Amino acid sequence: MIEVSYSHNKDGTGELVEKTTQVTTYQELCDLIDAYPWDTEIALFEKSGVGGGITVVSGDVKQQCASYLLIPVETGKALLNLDILLKPGFLAIFGRKATSTDFGEMTIKEAKLKLKELFDHSIASLYQKYK
Repeated sequence: MIEVSYSHNKDGTGELVEKTTQVTTYQELCDLIDAYPWDTEIALFEKSGVGGGITVVSGDVKQQCASYLLIPVETGKALLNLDILLKPGFLAIFGRKATSTDFGEMTIKEAKLKLKELFDHSIASLYQKYK
């Protein structure tokens, strides 16, 4: 099960609203991404400096997880970041295994292809790939 949290401006007011849901298939995730108000969010960010985004998390954020953050930057494009926690370690320092990857700006289509990795690979294999 993959958790998807997304925030967006409520009715153009500049007030961010956060919603969380769970998806079980890649198609469900793509449908959520396609339904996200990309153009509205970009316009409101440019106007008010407040913007939303989509966070997609597989696993338990305190034990082992992979988390993608998708932030709209212009029509049809977003920034994509990946954080992976393989092992939290003692005091979150000793023995910790974690990595972060900034994919930079990409099209929404390219970002969706990256997100497909959550459905095709284990967290451990994603860690090996991006460490």
